[in-house]
Amino acid sequence: MTPEDPDNSRFENFKSATAAALRALAGRKDVEVSFSADGPVQERLSSVKPKKLKLPVPARDLNAEETARLRGHADARALHVRHHDPALHLENAPMDLTAGAAFEALERARCEALGAQQMAGVKQNLS
Repeated sequence: MTPEDPDNSRFENFKSATAAALRALAGRKDVEVSFSADGPVQERLSSVKPKKLKLPVPARDLNAEETARLRGHADARALHVRHHDPALHLENAPMDLTAGAAFEALERARCEALGAQQMAGVKQNLS
């Protein structure tokens, strides 16, 4: 594909718009969004709010299922950045690995629930 290819332009515009929406929803202009062929990256919740986030590369044909899935991933990541308190999380995280995994899953669900309650479009994307 050449840069002048309308399909490539549509693909790049979608990626750019998704990254911009993620930054806006996160409330952070400094977040750098990249797309990885490795699929969605679920890092452990860290003690610092991330400045670099990876999303899965969307299918080039931008079919409805893939675009919805990518929007859901982007919204989930943005809500984590917006609603997660790293210091509080670290202070309260259990030491046990199983309990820690459950604690992280609940924190992800909490962040996503806050966004879903506030915005119907985010709720739809997450589902």
